[in-house]
Amino acid sequence: MKHLKEWIHLLFKNGKVPRKVLFRVDAGRIYGLSFGHFARCHLLSKTLKKYWNTETLFVMQNFPDGIRHAKALGERVLSIYDNSLDWMVYVSESIVFDLPQGPSKEDLSLAKEKALWVIILDDLNCKVPWAHVVLNSNILAMPSNYPNSSKLLLGPDYLILDERFENVSNKTRKQNDLLNIIITFGGSDLAGLTLNVLKALAKKVYCGFVFNVILGPGFKDNGEIDKVAGCFPDKINVFRNPPDLLPFFVECNLAICAGGRTLYELNALKVPTIAISSIEHEALTIKVFKEKGMILGGLNKWDECDFLKQFEYARSQVKFSHQRYSSD
Repeated sequence: MKHLKEWIHLLFKNGKVPRKVLFRVDAGRIYGLSFGHFARCHLLSKTLKKYWNTETLFVMQNFPDGIRHAKALGERVLSIYDNSLDWMVYVSESIVFDLPQGPSKEDLSLAKEKALWVIILDDLNCKVPWAHVVLNSNILAMPSNYPNSSKLLLGPDYLILDERFENVSNKTRKQNDLLNIIITFGGSDLAGLTLNVLKALAKKVYCGFVFNVILGPGFKDNGEIDKVAGCFPDKINVFRNPPDLLPFFVECNLAICAGGRTLYELNALKVPTIAISSIEHEALTIKVFKEKGMILGGLNKWDECDFLKQFEYARSQVKFSHQRYSSD
């Protein structure tokens, strides 16, 4: 996997990082959106500001959870309340579009009119009419959907990853007497997979394990999750919107997650994982990960019996690996 600092210049005109970059991205407790698109744009923005002192501006629809989260992370945000394109009057050299279905024709036309360098981040192999650069880090990225004239950065080598991930290896992963399992389903988990997984696991007492449940910034009512966790105070810990997920990843022995960005991050860290599709398009990604032996288990939709079978297999593999590591 290539490191972001090594290739971020490829996104921009003539390989030169510009002074000002617009990000057109949304975040919020919205089905099919959540917080993953913003997360990677925020990483791009942090890297640009850290190494090149680039000025960045985030243009986002007025979804309160998303706006609040972006501002809390220190980004400069312009909220828009409708489809007006007035925000493009802001002086910039490049624009990054990271929207679930891609930018509209009107967005692209105005960006071209203003001579902006256009970068599109895509996950779903959407048809792109034109762009200077298209980045799709999905394992299923298909070049045929993109213009021949565009520079294409495709596949997991171009995953936008926090540079701190570079310094983590299996040797640095913490080994405890208790096996640590994290359960995380993104910023809002509108599919309800967190609760489904907890209810399934709560039907049996698992000795030698601790479960750390991570709830993202879009979670609202955690009552049911707290109720299940409260029945196992020494076994299940709930963390609400922690500022940094990397320590959780480093210390865990097994992860249970959806088929989005977190799956790729865990794979980069070589964390054994069970992935469950939280939306239709994740099912094929999980299938390919499983076929390639990159995860221990994968479900294309929630099924409690199937999940528990795969969990039993995964925990036996992790337990064996942990015992072998401890005896070395």
